[in-house]
Amino acid sequence: MEIKIGGEWLSQMNYKNALEKLMSLIDLERIEFSGPRQKAIYDLSRIQNFLNYIGNPHLDVPCIHVAGTKGKGSVSAICESVLNESGFKTGFFSSPHIHSFTERIRINGEPISTLKFSEYFHCLWSHHETWTKEVSGARLTLFEYITALAFYIFEKESVDISVIEVGLGGRLDATNVVIPEVSAITALGYDHMNILGSDIESITKEKAGIIKPHVPVVVSHQSYDVIDIIQSVCATNNSNLIDTDENFCYSLIRIENHRQCIFVTSPSFSGELNTALLGAHQAQNVLTALGVIQELKRKDWIISEEHIKQGVYSVSWPCRMEIIESESQTVVLDGAHTYESIQLVMESIQELFQYNKLGILLGLSKDKEIDKICELLSRSTADLILLIKSRHPKAMDQEEILEYFTENNNTVKNASSIFEAISTARKELGPEALILSIGSLFSSAEVREYLLGIDPELYQAIV
Repeated sequence: MEIKIGGEWLSQMNYKNALEKLMSLIDLERIEFSGPRQKAIYDLSRIQNFLNYIGNPHLDVPCIHVAGTKGKGSVSAICESVLNESGFKTGFFSSPHIHSFTERIRINGEPISTLKFSEYFHCLWSHHETWTKEVSGARLTLFEYITALAFYIFEKESVDISVIEVGLGGRLDATNVVIPEVSAITALGYDHMNILGSDIESITKEKAGIIKPHVPVVVSHQSYDVIDIIQSVCATNNSNLIDTDENFCYSLIRIENHRQCIFVTSPSFSGELNTALLGAHQAQNVLTALGVIQELKRKDWIISEEHIKQGVYSVSWPCRMEIIESESQTVVLDGAHTYESIQLVMESIQELFQYNKLGILLGLSKDKEIDKICELLSRSTADLILLIKSRHPKAMDQEEILEYFTENNNTVKNASSIFEAISTARKELGPEALILSIGSLFSSAEVREYLLGIDPELYQAIV
């Protein structure tokens, strides 16, 4: 027993040391970055050179590559779940994480253990340090390193297929070194405009940068007129485009026990599907995932209709319209952080839930469309809006957010902490109320930590 305890202690110490080393790298997710995109930071040659140095593990495992503004995580999670139900050993790389870095690298749907994370991390770190000193003269960024680590782990763990979610953009994202079986582009919108461009055409071109020669591309329903741009990139690359607006459709059958049942029609599956992913936007994400599955089946991946049913049923993707019962009230957690995605969630709340009063816990990051989001929520039916701030360095102060609301809006208040926000909402809204946490995946994650008693993983980037 003492050996076991000592082993667990040593494992946690090694994991803590791994995180300290990881956070010593430049972390563009947590530090301020403005101005034109700089080649010194966003440069695929750096990670390409490192991956080549360690034997190109990213080329040894077949993969699916998913980009987009909205829904790319959900589509990735659905694809991974279906593949896992089909009997394949799966890898899944996503970002950002909710509670722990281990969530970014999953095997068969489960976050990699801290023990394995630490072992693989330190092994790769040794290669990274040697490469830095003897070959490149420069380190990878944090996202580049964790991306390389995912490829390294998936190869060492001998996964059959991996699902790789793009971090930011597409063309110059560190994940864009893969040659996938299928690519997917989910719904596009305005986000990270200081990096990707201020117009939807520029953003689309960046996202379409994941399209590879002769690799089929599945495209979700789009709110903007961008399909011609994607089609042009596909034509240049001789890549078949599968537009889910053609031959893919769904209809809602019922909402029951916090799940939605939809009837879908697609080339790979037609019939009823039941999922915990709620809302019309999630039904669209299911269609996109079915498009990916269709292309995999064309390439002789064996996936049955029953595998599809079970995969869609069992998919779990926290903080995406996630329902947590809290006393006599319902709490819904969502990481929507763009104007379009928040608008979709607000519409879904009204369509899917019955409640006496609506309270919103709003946390925002500094690089979002603050004015449009606050104007949207000012026009909502919310009875109470409580402004919160996450630990994330890019989180916006409540006082700054408050300035975007009209002076006579008495429904908007500051909360000094997550605890105060939840306590105030519970007290002022009363029973049968719905409390929605929205605006930032990071603030919703902290609400989730509080409600479920999850210990936070704390770290600080070294700038």
